[in-house]
Amino acid sequence: MSRRLLKLLNEREAHILLFVLGCILVNWPFLDVFMGKDLFSGFVNVFLLWIIIVLVLFLLSRGCNGSSNHENEQRQKERS
Repeated sequence: MSRRLLKLLNEREAHILLFVLGCILVNWPFLDVFMGKDLFSGFVNVFLLWIIIVLVLFLLSRGCNGSSNHENEQRQKERS
C-alpha cells in the first residue's frame, strides 16, 4: 500500500469517521431503504456491506502493523 494511504489509516480522525460511517450504514432506516424492494436484494446489500466493513478493517490492521514495524525498525537503528 502507498505511504499516503497508510498515513491516512493511522490517523485517529479516520478511525472515528469510519466508525460513524459504519454506524450510519447499519442503521435500520438506512437498511430499510434496501429491504423495501424485496427481501433478496436487501440480504445481498447487507452481505455486500459486511464484506466492505471486513475489507476496511483489514486495511486498518495493515496500516497499524505497517506503522508499528516502521517504528520498531527505527528503534533498532537507534540502539545500534
